[in-house]
Parts: sequence; structure tokens; C-alpha cells
Amino acid sequence: MLPVKRGLHFIDKTVRIPSGTHLKAEEGCRIVGGRTVKAEADPDGVWVIDLKKEGITPAPLVSRGYGRSISPSHNEVFVDGRPLVLSRYPKNGNFLTMSGFPDPQGSGDQTWGRMEDGFFYSDDRPKSWRRQSGLGVFGYWAYDWAPTHEAVDIFDAGRCFVKNLAPYGVYRYNIGQRFCFTNVIDEMTEPGEYSIDYEASVIRFIPPEGTDPLKSEIIVSVADHPLIDISDAEDVRLEGFSIGFCRGTAVTIKNSRNVTVTGCEMTGIGNRAMNIDGSKGVTISRCHIHDTGDGGVQIWSGDRASLERAEITVENCHLHDISKWDTCYEPPIRLYGVGLTARCNKIHDCPHSAILFGGNYISIVDNEIYRCVMETGDAGAIYGGRDYTFRGNEVSRNFIHHIGTRVGYGTMAIYNDDCLSGTVMRDNVIFKVQRGCFLGGGRDFVVDGNVFIDCHPAIELDGRGASEIPQWHRAVSGVLKDNFYKIPGGATGADPLYLTRWPELKDIDDYYKSTPEPFIVPSAYMGHNRFCDIPEDERICYTWATENGEYVEQHNRVVSREELKTLLRPEIYEAVMNDMQDE
Repeated sequence: MLPVKRGLHFIDKTVRIPSGTHLKAEEGCRIVGGRTVKAEADPDGVWVIDLKKEGITPAPLVSRGYGRSISPSHNEVFVDGRPLVLSRYPKNGNFLTMSGFPDPQGSGDQTWGRMEDGFFYSDDRPKSWRRQSGLGVFGYWAYDWAPTHEAVDIFDAGRCFVKNLAPYGVYRYNIGQRFCFTNVIDEMTEPGEYSIDYEASVIRFIPPEGTDPLKSEIIVSVADHPLIDISDAEDVRLEGFSIGFCRGTAVTIKNSRNVTVTGCEMTGIGNRAMNIDGSKGVTISRCHIHDTGDGGVQIWSGDRASLERAEITVENCHLHDISKWDTCYEPPIRLYGVGLTARCNKIHDCPHSAILFGGNYISIVDNEIYRCVMETGDAGAIYGGRDYTFRGNEVSRNFIHHIGTRVGYGTMAIYNDDCLSGTVMRDNVIFKVQRGCFLGGGRDFVVDGNVFIDCHPAIELDGRGASEIPQWHRAVSGVLKDNFYKIPGGATGADPLYLTRWPELKDIDDYYKSTPEPFIVPSAYMGHNRFCDIPEDERICYTWATENGEYVEQHNRVVSREELKTLLRPEIYEAVMNDMQDE
């Protein structure tokens, strides 16, 4: 049975929760997958955890990231509940770039290398490193949305050369792409950093400022299994637990009904905070979820063949510092299926998207999202893509602000990628985002009643579904056609069930029946939107292949800063005005 008493409870095997369980934890009840350890200072003032003495076998750095299966993390260290940072070079989110390859392919800016050959870089600092035990690399090897962590096989500092262990990376190595070294023992120089010396079986760390390792609680994550599992159960309620400090996932819910997890903290998690799969009637509320290696709450539930709704909701939660290790496509909230809702959540400080969605009857409403997409490019705070049959989805009344960098293709508040269609975007406030709403070639969009402030552009459209560019034409007649006629469970977008609810899908069916390789023109309604501090040519921006698009613009207008007071909720208006005054 899951402990509920105040104190630290180490979970050495998964706790299975049966039907009918209602548990409310005492304040201070902590369910952890790590062990408390002792540390000793060495002559250099660095503190050392002897893993052999503690009975801990160090977990290796493994290939993780884009295109990889989720795998347990390496060991992490927590001092008084605060996660330490694995040493890296360069620090503070900076990167080196790949400068060449042993057998370069292509030419000029298009030069690339085979992953099995390794790569060169231009930096002399690594020549000073004396110790390399368990050296790793993290890189955006080919694209700014496809990074991985890899273990290093050959490190030749004299030649500025690196060759990774298989599987090396993803796609290929492109000249100028970013990478950094990880677990660099000789770069552990700042408070709050640690490194793992696999040869000596020790962890070295510099204590965070204001802590005394002799008096502090020090935990090393160990458990590589889910701490709590709710499978094939119903009528379950968990309240008030602190869960985490593990190498795996904190909570899994599978094939279960009527489950509530409320008022819990989930932190220090190597993989995801929660996986919810094939379940119905689940509510995750008032939870504080932070400092995960992979995603936050990941949901795959509901039946797309019958459109039976899962009725799963994530609400009034605070999620931040998510996907610290696997930085792309591991969001704070993932909604895939039918009948899923994210509402009234605060989400911030993430390297990639805040919410990924796909399926039908997805509701993303009344959330505040900021400082997301902070390390990657070609990404959105809210993102979905590549399906004409994703219908009934609503993104409304969200406050999305201060999103992203301008890496690569840049960032968007709401990103409808690769002919995703049918999304309703209504009454959102989008402030200081490179692109507000991006409509990437799909049909039947509704962009209505939104307030765009200092976005450049506010609404951007392309017509890739109607493009003659081979890459996009192949996608329309390939993956997009498959997604239309091969909905999971055996349905198609032309079935009466789908056509009755969304008659506009007949247009897509007609396109495909008219020719094996159709050009599908985009369409969108854009009305009642308000633009503030946005030049005329950046309010609605039509780009490539939009010439034949079916677009309606209606009742959009420019507003002054003063008029915002009548358009925005008081708390949002105050936040916007305070930010503008600080300019």
C-alpha cells in the first residue's frame, strides 16, 4: 500500500493501486525513487558521493531524445530538494557548432557529414581537460527540432574531433549545427553543478549557494520504474503526495476509469511525471509538476474510430522546467486522442512546446503560457500537425506571451503545422511572440476574436497543401492521405460518422478521389481580431502558395494601447501594461 504518513518513503518497486482506493497524504509525505546519501569534501573543496559505499551502481548516460524510445535517465542529485545541473561545456545554454567532417558530403553551407564518421569543432578549451569518464554530447545535429544526447566513443581534443557511440545522432550532421559536451568533470566549476565519474564510481558536486552538505538532505535518483501504477482500476483518488526523485516515470495510469490525482507535487523525475493511456474519466488538478527529464502529463486516450470521448482533464496545474533532458516533443502537456482538456494551467520555462495536441474534441482553454520554446526553432507554444481529420479542436481564451527565440525558422504561439486543419482559435491574447497564429497549409481554420499585441506577424498563412514543391506535394499524397483514410481503429475521414459531424471533410475526400496526387487549397476564416503595435503588412501575412486559397477576412481592426483596457481581463491588461512600461 502507498504510504500516507509524513516523512521520506523510498519506493524500491512499483506500488500498484487497486480499485476503490482513496488516499490523502499527510503534509510532508514524500514518495521517492532515490536514496539519501552522505558526501565528503575533497582537498579542492568539491564534495564527493561514494556510490560504491552507498550501494548504488551508476546509471550510464544513454542515447536519448528525438526518435528514441523513452529510457530511464542517468543518476541525478538533489540537495534539499533542489536539482543539481550536470556539468556541461559551454555553460548557460550556449553551444559550440560543428565545423567539418572527415569525409564531407555536399558543399558550402549545405555541407554535411555521415554520423558514423564523427565531426570536428573549433574550440581550444577542451584541450585543457584532464579527465574524461562518461563524457557525453547533446546536439541539434541536423535540425533545430531533432536533438539527442549521445555517449562519446572517441574524443580527440588535439584534433578537435568527436565520434559518438552508435546510434550517433539523428538524420545526419549538418555544418554549423549546435552541440555541447555533457558530464565534463573538469568543467564542474559553479555552485549547483555535478559530474559522474564512472571509472571511480563517484559523483562530485559543488553545493548550491547557501547549503551545507553536512547538514543538507542529499538524494541520488535510483529507481528506473514507475513509482505508482494505476492499471485496470476504477474509482481511485490520490491527494496531497509529493512524488519524485526517480530515474523513471512518477505515475502511470492505464486502462482505468474515474481516477483523480489532486494537490500533488511531482518533481525530480528522470522521465515523465505522468503517462495516461487508454483511460477514461481522469482528472489531474492542482498539481505542481516541475523538473522532469522528459515530459509532464502525457495522455493517449479516447477512441478515434468511434469518437468516444475519454473525458480527461488537466486543470489548475502549475508546470515548469519540463523536458530538461529530452528537449523536443516532450511537452508539459500532451493531448492525443478524443475528448481531452487542458484548462486554467500555468505553463512556463520549457525548451520546446507547452502543449502538443492531436485527435478530436481537444480543448485548450484559459491557460497562461510563457517562456516556452526557449531553446529550439520551428516550434509553437501550442502545436499540432499533419492531419486533415483532427476536428472539433478548440484553442481559446489563453494568454500566450514572451514565447521563444528566433532560432532557425522561429517560433509561434499557436502552430498548425503541415496541413493540420479545422482548429478553432478564439479569444486568445497573444503578446510578444514572433508569430501569433500560424496556419501551415490546412483548411477550415477559424481565427476569431483574438487580441494580438506586438507579434510579427500576427497571423501567417501558407498554402503548402497546394504547393508544387515536391516535398509538400509528396506529403499531401503520402502521409496526409494515409492519415485521412487510415484513422487508428479502422475509420476514415470519409466515414458517415466523421462526415455527419464535419461535412467539410467531404471536400478533402473529393480532392483525393479526383486525382491520385491532388493539390488541396487552404482555407480559413479570420474575423473580429484586434491588432495592437503591429504594422499593417504584419497583421495578416499571406506567404507562398496562398494565391488560390479560400480566405475570409471580416471585422478585423487595429486598436490602441488605451483600448486594450476594454478588451482584456484586468489581470492580463495589468501584465501587458507593466511590460510595456518597462520597455
